[in-house]
Amino acid sequence: MQPLHKRLPFNTNGRDFILGDMHGCYDLLEAELEKVSFDPACDRVISVGDLIDRGANSLACLRLLKEPWFHAVRGNHEIMLLDYSYPGMKSSPLLQNDDLFIKNGGSWVQKLDETEQTELQYELLLESLPCPSSSAWERVQAGSTSCTRS
Repeated sequence: MQPLHKRLPFNTNGRDFILGDMHGCYDLLEAELEKVSFDPACDRVISVGDLIDRGANSLACLRLLKEPWFHAVRGNHEIMLLDYSYPGMKSSPLLQNDDLFIKNGGSWVQKLDETEQTELQYELLLESLPCPSSSAWERVQAGSTSCTRS
């Protein structure tokens, strides 16, 4: 299981792009990374939460967690997903109602097939979402997308 806190070393070889509230919009991320000539050999993407829900491809967004260049912390949507997926581990009394997750875009989970459900629960969730990370940041802009570089 991932540590609750993960410290990233300063990226001396490439750029760090910070994103938030991706909300399942995997195709949009791919397009933006192409615009900035993202190089997975030296660049990194750091998500500050809310990879999932509302967009068309939440599972693809979670699969990014397997990429060595992609780092993420839990947002409220990931916390709702964890609480929905593992009812015995509810993190907040405010999230005791599973309807809250579904109403906030979580219905995609109910549409996953058995293989995808297994991948979600055993490969993506428990192993891949630490709490907030630490690094150094310098603000840059890339097109209409706000990015950050170390």
